[in-house]
Amino acid sequence: MIISKFKVFESGTALGAIGTHFVAGMLAFGGTADLLLGWSDIIKHSILKIVKLAAVASDVAWAQTFTPATFTVGNEFVLSIKSPDSRQQYVKIFKYKVVAGDTATTVCNAFRALINASSLPITGSGSATLTLTADVAGTGINYVVTAGATGTSTFTGGSVTADAVKTDAAHLASKYENVDAADFASTTDAYIQYLVKYKDTDGVERYAACFVDDGTTVTALDNAINGNYAAVTEQDGVIAEGAV
Repeated sequence: MIISKFKVFESGTALGAIGTHFVAGMLAFGGTADLLLGWSDIIKHSILKIVKLAAVASDVAWAQTFTPATFTVGNEFVLSIKSPDSRQQYVKIFKYKVVAGDTATTVCNAFRALINASSLPITGSGSATLTLTADVAGTGINYVVTAGATGTSTFTGGSVTADAVKTDAAHLASKYENVDAADFASTTDAYIQYLVKYKDTDGVERYAACFVDDGTTVTALDNAINGNYAAVTEQDGVIAEGAV
């Protein structure tokens, strides 16, 4: 994504009160920025969308846990693992047929052995449940796993822990054109991202950004963007317009 202009607020920088972010019909991103690159305020009515992306403190590996139940002899448990990577998309299917004496642990043990012996970059762990975890965090790949069973048996998948990449200077520089790692004061801190899609004066849709170190409080900015004017007082101590 090409970023046409941006501001950077480093750790501890005051972003400003609620009334400093939208001023005279313009989006200003108030407070005193540590860096401005090509920044000029954006006409409020030209804004098409503002998206906030939370700071990610460290790379997160994709993971999901599955629970088998009702172990009827002859029933089959089935696990289908699909990689959504468009460069090398594939589906791997694993099956286990129930025999007398099987429990959740024996079924999960069987699947762990199958998966860990495969070429998938995923490791199975757990005991009476099967937890699948990507071997490498921050790859951008979120596997799609479908679990099922025949007969009366059930195989249920829990919530997914999505893969995530640390939002440090190097990541932001690789993600956004016109952004350089040297634009940020820290090489290790994580940054919150506010992406603003707007229509410029020439009619072309562009993106601006505000990068905020996760050590900086963003409550007033969030309230300004969300129109929550009753939540914060203005700098002069008077309740903001629109409060009741």
